[in-house]
Amino acid sequence: MARRPSLRQLEYLLAVAEHRHFGEAAKRTAVSQPTLSLQLQALEDSLETKLVERNRNNVTLTPSGAIVAERAREILLQIDDLIAAVRQEQDNLGGLIRLGTAPTIGPYALPLVVPLLGAEFPALRIYIREELPARLVTLVANGNLDLALVALPSHDENLVSFEVAKERLLIGMASNHKLARLKTIPPEKLAGQKFLTLGRGHRLYEDVGRLAARHGAEVLQDYEGTSLDALRQMVALNMGLSVFPEHYAASEIAADKSVVLRPLKGEQLTRTLGFVWRRSSVRADDYVKLATIARRGL
Repeated sequence: MARRPSLRQLEYLLAVAEHRHFGEAAKRTAVSQPTLSLQLQALEDSLETKLVERNRNNVTLTPSGAIVAERAREILLQIDDLIAAVRQEQDNLGGLIRLGTAPTIGPYALPLVVPLLGAEFPALRIYIREELPARLVTLVANGNLDLALVALPSHDENLVSFEVAKERLLIGMASNHKLARLKTIPPEKLAGQKFLTLGRGHRLYEDVGRLAARHGAEVLQDYEGTSLDALRQMVALNMGLSVFPEHYAASEIAADKSVVLRPLKGEQLTRTLGFVWRRSSVRADDYVKLATIARRGL
């Protein structure tokens, strides 16, 4: 039964077919002439047929040799195409990335990042999925997502974190709120204030809770927004204060006269944005490239 030839043996046969001379074929394939002759003999043995006719002046292919040489050329071209396709995918960060993001981050941060990625990697495709932060970490850890843009830290030892930006958090209030006339909010002015926040599972829920605990404010448990837009509407109705990320504020609140944003005086409220991916991922280099470009946009 015929055995499968190696790709290298096919290359030797094509070199002989092109040069019709063992010495020239050996030079072309960067091996010694005895090595080339032995490999051609092995190829003939594996296929159980004579491929070349040797004489003193030149080498000719047998009819079987001509058929094998033609098919070998097609096979090697397909292998070259395969390698080129893989390299093209590598040049485009693998060609496809499944990216997760939190709803309080992605819609407002990714528009600053995606155009940069598109300019750098034109063939890159990014599938984006929004989930709560805790769910995102699980999806990345179990392989359903390649990486996620989240608020750090991730608190998962199986994930690598790559920081890309520190985003300011601003205190939002209705334009007719008594604190709205101030340029910055003294921390002591928060005592007794009521804060609205997103529901549990959002990192902003935790951020607002810590802020309120530090300064004697109250988090209203009966009013948990499901989105930043819903939260903004409640703040505009003077139902309480809240905290809004800077990227969201620039995108959605800048033109909204019913809500004003103020920094906290003497205390920089921020959150750290970054990407997380599996520590065991073989595509870590691609993700570092992506995160580095994202850092420029954010």
